[in-house]
Amino acid sequence: MKPNRLLVSKFLGIESLDLVFENDLFVIVGPNGSGKSSILEALFFALYGKSVRAGGKGSLIHRGYPESSLRTELEFTLASHSYRVTREYSLKRGSTASLEERTGERWTTICSGDRGVNQKIEHLLGLDAETYEASVFLPQGETLSFVESTPSGRFAVLSNLFGLGILDTIREQSKSRLDVLEGRLHQLDEQRRVLTDASLEEKLSTAMGQKESLDKKIAECSRVEKETTSLLKGLETLHHSRTELLSTGIKIKNLLPEIERAKKQAEIDRDIQNALFVKATYWQPWETVLEKLTTLQTRNQRTREKKDALFLALNENSRHLQKTVENEKTLRDKLKTLEDYHYQLDTIVRPEVSTLLMLVRDRETWTKEKNRDEVILTGIRKTIEEEKKAWQVLNY
Repeated sequence: MKPNRLLVSKFLGIESLDLVFENDLFVIVGPNGSGKSSILEALFFALYGKSVRAGGKGSLIHRGYPESSLRTELEFTLASHSYRVTREYSLKRGSTASLEERTGERWTTICSGDRGVNQKIEHLLGLDAETYEASVFLPQGETLSFVESTPSGRFAVLSNLFGLGILDTIREQSKSRLDVLEGRLHQLDEQRRVLTDASLEEKLSTAMGQKESLDKKIAECSRVEKETTSLLKGLETLHHSRTELLSTGIKIKNLLPEIERAKKQAEIDRDIQNALFVKATYWQPWETVLEKLTTLQTRNQRTREKKDALFLALNENSRHLQKTVENEKTLRDKLKTLEDYHYQLDTIVRPEVSTLLMLVRDRETWTKEKNRDEVILTGIRKTIEEEKKAWQVLNY
């Protein structure tokens, strides 16, 4: 990042300032109290909206204008892009902030508000406020001691500024984590040794044999199930035939009143014919009466034959229905026997399959955990070696 222009108003001891940074390299000089540090603090406030002082942002307002608003405006260049960040703060109205990017001759607002601008600045610079402060600011009074100090003393100052003490904490945590992982690795080795034991292999072989036997039993169950399905389909067909027979029986039963009516009508017809016969003895010749009598007997015979045929059909349907009922009972008994056999087989097979699957899953889980822990242990050892090399370089 290269600052191009800084405008400051009512900030610390600066009432008004318009500072242009013409060169890439510059130095700010002046007597004590002239405002050199204030310029750097204004630059920091413009970027992050925070104060490096203990009193917070309220302590940054010019003492001569306690009711006014302080204002900073910083133009800077980053990766060939020009930006302008503007901030204002007052005790009454609080903070306002905006970030703009230059496009041609115009400034376009990217974001506004303290939170949005801070996040965007951190993203652009790759530094948060604390890291930027530790990297840029060296407290007054420590500059001379830093210059005149020994290499180990300067390293202590830089360690304090950059927060390198966290490396010691990381080293201790890494060592503790390494101890835990080594213990875990030892446990996994023991588990692996147990898993590779010959007795376990024999158990696994036995289990595989049991699995093959169970597979055969399952295949037999599937065959029985197919036969059961076929029998059920036959039972459904018989049930359908039974329904049709019942329907036929109902139809025959409904025809019985008509048969009775036909019999009664035949008797009436016979009586009528007898009466006609008596009458015909006086009006018609003997041959005519005999012909009519023959016709009447023929009709009566046909009626009897129709009645006998209906009764025969009814009896046949009844026998067929009885046979259907017996077949249905036989099929239900066979189905019950097959269900009992399937239940017994399932009771024997299921626990054995569950045990086998559990053993296989446990072995796969232990293998994956061992591989993952070995990868983590290798990464930690590599990190420790890199930290040792870095520590040796710093001590040197």
